[in-house]
Amino acid sequence: MRHALGDRLEAWGAAGYGVGRLTLKPGAASAIRTDLDLWMAAAGLRGAVLDGGRDALTLTAKTDATIVGTTTEAVSGGRAGRLAAAKARVTRLRLGLEGVLPVALGSGIALTPRLEIGARHDGGDAETGFGIDLGGGLSFAHPGRGIRAELRGRGLLSHAAKGFRERGVSGSLSWQPGSGGRGPRLSLTQTLGGPSSGGADALFGRPTLAGLAADDRGGGDLGRRRLEARFGYGLAVFGNRFTLTPEAGLGLSEAGRDMSLGWRLARGGAGTPGGGALELSREARRRESADDHIPPEHLLGFLLNARF
Repeated sequence: MRHALGDRLEAWGAAGYGVGRLTLKPGAASAIRTDLDLWMAAAGLRGAVLDGGRDALTLTAKTDATIVGTTTEAVSGGRAGRLAAAKARVTRLRLGLEGVLPVALGSGIALTPRLEIGARHDGGDAETGFGIDLGGGLSFAHPGRGIRAELRGRGLLSHAAKGFRERGVSGSLSWQPGSGGRGPRLSLTQTLGGPSSGGADALFGRPTLAGLAADDRGGGDLGRRRLEARFGYGLAVFGNRFTLTPEAGLGLSEAGRDMSLGWRLARGGAGTPGGGALELSREARRRESADDHIPPEHLLGFLLNARF
């Protein structure tokens, strides 16, 4: 949830809870299975220190706090053996400053560089201590042709915990020549390593829980790669008051591939008021692992996005 506290100040919050099963197979012994759950909460503030609008430098101060906890149940014994209960909790506090300087190139074309630097403190049962974050990006927009491209990167300059690394780079290219979400749309996104953004952008854009609680092998370097392509077509429905967009997607990574089909229904469109105030979407996904011994996963998701 996000809430505007004024023209220059915005607050946001996020919370989540998940349950699952943990399987531990110690050598040739029988597998040990137990219940596992995960919960998280985050909140932050974002305020404009200097508002330059579309043509001048804008400086934004940001702060956020995140806490994540996991719990596993104890296994008392039997053929599978014994396993003690475990609890883990990690926290992260951040304070940063972001600068954005749009450069108009004429005919509505814009080139927008951005730079962000911030201090952070990590605590709990993973890496702990103070660190310095650095992030940046460059975006290009050509509204006349419906083209938008963006390159973003983020990483740790330094951290008190030795060996703790966190880096991510992403590049995206999208094409949507129609107005009001109508007509064809195509997007390509390549990511390397961990999240290429922080705070609310990283949490709301996260497709999985990987690397949420602590640094993992994929988030510490740029070895983890993922390429995703999506295609959709916006159609006017319900007397031109809504836009229906069937979509198909394909994702490729070293862990496997996933294919998706879905649709998105949004209020508004070309020439109608209130566009984007309400959006419903549903998606079916098949995920195939690169390991032939792991069966495919099938997922069905539903999303409601409302602005009020």
